[in-house]
Amino acid sequence: MRSVVLLVALTACSPDIVPGSYLCGPERLCPEDQQCDGVTNICVLPNQVMPFACPPLMTTSEVEPNDSAASAQVVANLACVSRSAELVGCSKDLDGEDWFQFDVPGDCTAVGVTARLTFPLAFEVLSVELLDAGGAVLAIGEPCPQSEQDDGDEQSCLEKTLTPGGHYTVRVARTGEGACDGACAHNRYTLTLALETP
Repeated sequence: MRSVVLLVALTACSPDIVPGSYLCGPERLCPEDQQCDGVTNICVLPNQVMPFACPPLMTTSEVEPNDSAASAQVVANLACVSRSAELVGCSKDLDGEDWFQFDVPGDCTAVGVTARLTFPLAFEVLSVELLDAGGAVLAIGEPCPQSEQDDGDEQSCLEKTLTPGGHYTVRVARTGEGACDGACAHNRYTLTLALETP
């Protein structure tokens, strides 16, 4: 009798996942009957899929051209201990990397930088690097120790002690990983930067 009740309970369950209830996995992975929406990173029915799009200009703080250290966008108003500066950007088509630059105030006694890069895991993996004025890489982002792994985003963090009065650049770049053979060679991101006492 018990096995009959269990069988009835199992057949009453539906294996279907309701569209809109599932975030796209790496390389736009979705349940069989759904596809990844390029705007929301959510699995939807095939007839609802929109192509990948960068955030609206009104919500983006990244300013092109910033594709090299020489044209890096200035991140202003960073004090020895500062609130986080938040930069919302997008890497699409031939725009494979974005650069940002900042100066550390000369009157800091001890100072370090923390950076956090957040991006959807549905599209190409992004990296973040910190470089000095001569172009040497000082730190490369690694998985954040306190990131939430189930919210559809990847997070990469770096921390580094800096020299007061120094000039630094931060590079956000596509890595080639998770690019779906070129079909999702793009991504959106949020970069936060803050100076603090190490």
